[in-house]
Amino acid sequence: VNTMQLYRRNSPFKNDRWVFVSVMPEASLFQSSIQIKNLMGLTFVISLTIGCFFAGFASYQINRPVEKLIYDIRKQKDEDIFENLPCGIREIDELRGAICEMDTSIRENGYRLSRMLKLVNLPLGAVEYSENPEWIFATSKVVSLLNMDESMYHNGRIRREYFEEIFKAAGIFYLLEESGEVRYSLTIDGEERWLHIESMVRQNKVFIIIMDQTDEILERRQIEYERDYDVMTGLLNRRAFRKKVAAMMEAKTNIGLGAMVMWDLDNLKYVNDSYGHDVGDKYIQQAARVFGGLYTEFPGIMVGRMAGDEFMAFVPNCRDKSTVLDALDRIREKLHRTKLVVGEEDEISLRASGGVAWYPDDGTSFEWLIKCADFAMYDTKTSYKGYYKQFNRNSYYQNSLLLNGHEELNRIIEEKQVDYYFQPIVSVADGRVFAYEALMRPRSEKLVSPTDVMRMAYNQSRLAEIEKLTFEQAFYFCALQPEKFGDAKLFVNSVPNQVISEKTLHALFEAYPVCRDRIVVEIVENERIDMDRARQKRYLCQKYGIEMALDDYGSGYSTEETLLYLRPKYVKIDMALIQGISKDKDRQEIVKNLLAYTKKRKIKVVAESIENGEDMETVIRLGVDYLQGYYLGKPKPEMVSIPPEITRQIEELNRKYNGGSV
Repeated sequence: VNTMQLYRRNSPFKNDRWVFVSVMPEASLFQSSIQIKNLMGLTFVISLTIGCFFAGFASYQINRPVEKLIYDIRKQKDEDIFENLPCGIREIDELRGAICEMDTSIRENGYRLSRMLKLVNLPLGAVEYSENPEWIFATSKVVSLLNMDESMYHNGRIRREYFEEIFKAAGIFYLLEESGEVRYSLTIDGEERWLHIESMVRQNKVFIIIMDQTDEILERRQIEYERDYDVMTGLLNRRAFRKKVAAMMEAKTNIGLGAMVMWDLDNLKYVNDSYGHDVGDKYIQQAARVFGGLYTEFPGIMVGRMAGDEFMAFVPNCRDKSTVLDALDRIREKLHRTKLVVGEEDEISLRASGGVAWYPDDGTSFEWLIKCADFAMYDTKTSYKGYYKQFNRNSYYQNSLLLNGHEELNRIIEEKQVDYYFQPIVSVADGRVFAYEALMRPRSEKLVSPTDVMRMAYNQSRLAEIEKLTFEQAFYFCALQPEKFGDAKLFVNSVPNQVISEKTLHALFEAYPVCRDRIVVEIVENERIDMDRARQKRYLCQKYGIEMALDDYGSGYSTEETLLYLRPKYVKIDMALIQGISKDKDRQEIVKNLLAYTKKRKIKVVAESIENGEDMETVIRLGVDYLQGYYLGKPKPEMVSIPPEITRQIEELNRKYNGGSV
C-alpha cells in the first residue's frame, strides 16, 4: 500500500502516514478490463471458427485427390493401364506419376520376360491363381502346354472355371490348394507329352510353374535304351541281360522252371573275311531276328546279345522242358532256312550252335547257369555244329580236368603219348576197304579224348604242335602194318588254320615211303578257314601228291562256300544228315542235291556214321561213293577188313541201284 507524508519533519506529527482511500462499485472499477477480455475471447472464437473452416476446407481439398488415387489403385485391373490424371496438387501429382511409372515398369518387365521366353523358346509357362472369381493370370505358353482352348485365353488371362476343370480332369486339383509337384502326361495329336507341374502357395495366391519335359524324358529314355539294348540287333546287351536275369534269380520269385540258352554263330568269321563286315552285320541282324522270335512264344522271356556272335536267352516259367526244346528246334530249323543274299546270286546259310542249362536243376545263380549253358554250347560246337545240347553235369566235371590239364598236354606232346586207331572207309563199287581214317587216342587219364586234347591245345595256342604230332604219329602207326595197309589210302585229320612245315612233311615221306601218294588230308573245321593258311596247305598238298577231303559237310563251317573254295577230292557228309536218313525225305533231298553237284565235278562223296543197314541202303540208292561207320567197322589199333557179309550186302545193293557201278 502506498502511504503519504503530510507533515514536516519538525512537526510533532512527522511520523504519521496518511492513506488515500476511494470507494466505488466493482463493475464500474473493472468495466474496461472486462470489455477487453470479452473482446479477446470473441476474437479467439471467431479466429478458431475461421481456422477450423479453412482447415477443413483445405483438408477436403487435399484428401479428395488422395482418396481418388486410392480408389483408382484399388479398382485397377490387370489388363488396364494406370492413368496419370493431374489434380493440381504438386505432391499428389508427383505421387500419381511415380505410381504410373512403376506400373509401366512392372508391365514392361513382365512383357520383356514373356518375350525372352518366347525368343529362347523355353517350354515353360507360369500361372498366378488367386481369389479373383472370374480370371487368373497365365503366360501364353500355358495354353499350348495344357492343350487348352485358345478362345479361353484373353490378354494374359484364363477363365478361372475353365482352368479348374482342366486340373480336375487331370486329377491334380490339389495343386491349386497346397504346394506340391507332379509329373503329368497327356496326349496331343497322338503324341505323348510329359509336363512337370509345381505349385507354391503364398498367402492367398498359388503360383504354378509348368514345364514341358518331353524332350528330356525322350532323351533319357534313348540313353537308357542305348545303355540296355544292343544298337545293331535291338536285343538286350550283356550288362542289361545280366542285371535283369540276376535280379530275378536273387528275388527267387516267378521263375519256376527256367531255361538259360546260349547260341554262337558258326560261320560269322568266314562271312566277315569273305564278304566284309557290312555283310557280317547283316548276318548278325538276321540271326537276331530269328532268336527274337522266342518273344512271341514265351511271356517274360529275355533275349540278348552277349558279344560278337554270341546270343543268349532266359525263359522263366517253362511249362516243361519239352516245350522249350521244341521251340529251340523250330529256331534251329528257321535258322537253317534263312538265307542271307550276297550280291546278285550268292546266298549264305545261317548256322548257330547252342547250349541249354535248366533252372533250378543245373543251378540257381546267374553266373553258374551262364557257365553251364556256355559249356553245353561249346560241347555242341566241337561235336555237333548247327544244333544244341543240354548241359550234362557228368561231362562237365570230366571236362573240368581241362582247367588243370596244362602239364598233361605238355607231357602228351613232348612224349608223343598218343595212339592211332584206324576205321575203314569202304567203296560202294566193290564193298572193299578203300581207305582208313587215322583217329587219335590219347594215353591220358585226364585228357581222355581227342576233343579234350584239341580244346586244351586251342586254349594254350598249341594247335601247330598238335598238327605236327598228328602227322608224325599217323604215319608212324600206319607204317607199322604195311601188309594190312595194302594199297589203301590214309585219311589224316588236319586243323584247318595250321600248316605243317614243308621240311617236316618232306622228312616224314622220306622216313615212311609207304605213305607216299596215299595220304588224304581231311579238313576238320572247328573254326572258319584262314584263306592264306588254306592256300599254303593246298600248295603243299599239290606238291607232295596229297589229296584233300572236306569233313562234316552240312554242319557248322563246312558249307557250300568252303566246298567252292577248297575244291576237295572228297566230301564227307556229316552224321547229322546221314543218321536216320532212311526215314527222312528232307535229308535225302539234301544229299541228292549234293551228289548232283559233286558228280559233275568228279568229287567223291563219303557217307559217315552209317550205323544200320537201312541208312546204308538209302545212301547207296542215292549214289554215294564210299561208306564209313560202326555198321561197317569200328576204329581199331589194327587195320582190318570189313565182315564178308557186309561186303556181299554192299555188292548186292550196288547192283540193285547202280547196276554194279558207281
